[in-house]
Amino acid sequence: MKKIVLLFFVSTLLLFNVYSQEIGIKVNTSIGGILFFEGREVTSLFDNDSYTIPIERPGTYSIRIKFANGRESTKSVVISARGIVEIGFLMPPSNVRIGTVGMDSLPILWDAVVGTRITYNVYYNTENHSDSAIVQKNISATNVTLQSLAWNRTYYVWVSVTEDGIEGAKSQMLSQQLVQTRLGQMGPAGGIIFYDKGVFSDGWQYLEVAPANTEVKIPWARFINHDSYPNVGNQTDIGTGRSNTKALVNFYQRIGVNDTAMQYCDNLIINGFDDWFMPSINELKMIYDNLIRRRLGSFQNDNYWSSTKYNLDTRGSYAYWAYYLTSSGETTVGGYNIISASSRVRAIRAF
Repeated sequence: MKKIVLLFFVSTLLLFNVYSQEIGIKVNTSIGGILFFEGREVTSLFDNDSYTIPIERPGTYSIRIKFANGRESTKSVVISARGIVEIGFLMPPSNVRIGTVGMDSLPILWDAVVGTRITYNVYYNTENHSDSAIVQKNISATNVTLQSLAWNRTYYVWVSVTEDGIEGAKSQMLSQQLVQTRLGQMGPAGGIIFYDKGVFSDGWQYLEVAPANTEVKIPWARFINHDSYPNVGNQTDIGTGRSNTKALVNFYQRIGVNDTAMQYCDNLIINGFDDWFMPSINELKMIYDNLIRRRLGSFQNDNYWSSTKYNLDTRGSYAYWAYYLTSSGETTVGGYNIISASSRVRAIRAF
């Protein structure tokens, strides 16, 4: 008798738990508005709010939110079993994550959001501020690869959902530092990186030297007139080759000379990049220290022009610094060449 009573009690308890299990639709939204159920107003929702609508029987139900800006979004929900069914209005995608990071690329992935006419917006910035971020809009896939980013920088990323032309709130921020560059790696223009100043400032952090097949051997300037010798190209430091080159190009253009070594560098276009210049003497020395000594870059055992002026020598010849670079790394570099002599030219660029 006790066993029968106990069995009846357990069975009754199980039935009670099954039939008392809550049935409903939990509505989540990232943007506030007025919630309607089957055409009837239910409640007001705030940003990042939720509300559970109780359901009495199976069926297909219509859920609508009228947002504060007057736009509306409607979803149909099928209830066929006990429990809580969750739906979202403009909720950020879940499982936002970062793929395999490159030197200048950043793949972003996320899980698909269920809905009609769903697209995604991806925001990214080098600062933790989404309001000033760059945005790629109306992405139909669940991934995008951000391209042509600044090397060795940390990027902050957010993803939002757009449904029926209405954008929801952004996801939680993700941050990722791009792969750090190393000396001797290929640069974005196809050259070889030979200098890293450690921080990005004044529009650049790295210097790359042009590929070996762009190298030529030419005089500094085929036109020589001591009275019109340029009083520019005086800078020696790393980071001054560009300004030296620009000043020298402008000088020779004013006097009608167009076949100089620095003009050759200035006119170079390699893989779509046209911002090349002749290295200063210390930039040329960095090429020697960081590439030549490691036998990188296919340099010749020969003189290479710099854009740094050398003082008048004892013979009265006007000259610019040129280093004698050698692949063995054993020859002491340094010296100069008169501008009518031929030396090799290898352009560089900053990025």
